[in-house]
Amino acid sequence: MADTGALTALALNVLFGVCVPGVSQGKLQQSFPTGQIVPLTDTEKKTYADAIKDDDAAYHVLSNDGFVLMTTKGGFCRIITGEGNTADAGQQFLAKLKEAGGHDETLGKPEPGEDLLNGIIALGSGDIIALVFTAQSNSNTGFFVSAFGAHKD
Repeated sequence: MADTGALTALALNVLFGVCVPGVSQGKLQQSFPTGQIVPLTDTEKKTYADAIKDDDAAYHVLSNDGFVLMTTKGGFCRIITGEGNTADAGQQFLAKLKEAGGHDETLGKPEPGEDLLNGIIALGSGDIIALVFTAQSNSNTGFFVSAFGAHKD
């Protein structure tokens, strides 16, 4: 069984080291090693067909810590895990967001049993990166997080 803490840390490192720079329009530099991100195998494409059907590209992260799926489409980048303590992952997401110079933009309360966190990283000149973290509360079913670039007037 994978160390879910290590898997969560890995997934968030990919989010903030690949996805966030990838949607920053060149304003942030990638910090996660690209050699660890590889296209899905044919078997993985079948296994994760529902999760990747609307995406342009899908990858997995080479790791002994568990499976991390990364997908991209247009200006979006998503990270999906299938295990990990979601409460810990949410807190780690907020900590990494703050480290990246972002802030929590979560409004209201999510549906019962759901964790929904929103973050913003301002890049200057009205350009931002919006992040959305979603998970099932109090479970070990992993999480889903998206990053996308936008312009805010």
